[in-house]
Amino acid sequence: MTLLQACDLAEFAWNISDVWDQKTDTHVAFKQDGTTLYVCFRGSEFADAYDSVEDRIEAKISEVNPLTVVYVGHSLGAILAVLGSIASLLRGRRSPAFGIGCPRGISFFSVLKIRRAMSGLITWWRNDQDVITHLAPKLFWATHIGKKVQVGKWWRFWTAILPNGNNAHMLSQYRKNGGVN
Repeated sequence: MTLLQACDLAEFAWNISDVWDQKTDTHVAFKQDGTTLYVCFRGSEFADAYDSVEDRIEAKISEVNPLTVVYVGHSLGAILAVLGSIASLLRGRRSPAFGIGCPRGISFFSVLKIRRAMSGLITWWRNDQDVITHLAPKLFWATHIGKKVQVGKWWRFWTAILPNGNNAHMLSQYRKNGGVN
């Protein structure tokens, strides 16, 4: 999957909500393309967000019975995509996850246990000007998992803290810098 394709799917989740949990404000959109079901998350603010929608995601997967399930998300939605991929693996499916602008959100100790099993399943794009990708929402010992793809110039991280009116976390900025490594 390319960064632009992932951006399209992440934006799709901002416009469509097939599953919504009011308590955690978690939105999930499904998009089917042939035998592939895309499970798309938009950003959220709560750590228990995936648990609040997991049963309905699994119900949709059972209903559609796709050959492939792919998880996609932006921001905290990217962490939800990773959690979806992990949950799929625990159910015997190898479902890839693609995250854009993902903060650190997986426990370092959990990563040690699942790293080998998750090999090759997770890809995440990071723009070093996006300060969110350097943060951990609640967990001090949190990390990223999977293959990192650098977007933009790595040495420009320090510009993220300068007020220039350019929000590097927005999908439009990931699109703009999509081909620059």
